[in-house]
Amino acid sequence: MEFGKWVDFFLENYSKPPIRAAKTHIVNLRATKHLKAAFEDSKLADLTADGIELYLRKRLRDRVRIRTTAGYIERGELKPATAIRNRECCGAC
Repeated sequence: MEFGKWVDFFLENYSKPPIRAAKTHIVNLRATKHLKAAFEDSKLADLTADGIELYLRKRLRDRVRIRTTAGYIERGELKPATAIRNRECCGAC
């Protein structure tokens, strides 16, 4: 099974209320958005802890990008707590 299909299955069957709280589902949606983009075509059997670690290290080296009406502003590096979250996705994040 591919990672992208598994993510869709997980979000549909195990992430929504009443199994999980609504806020937990929202957090899962945000996290899986970025993980799915990085690993969507990978098979679950081929996904390793090292691959995920390399992805997170790359995300930590990325700079914060803030969308403005004039374009994007780049700030400092991402903090570890927000490495999965994407600052340019929408204002509600």
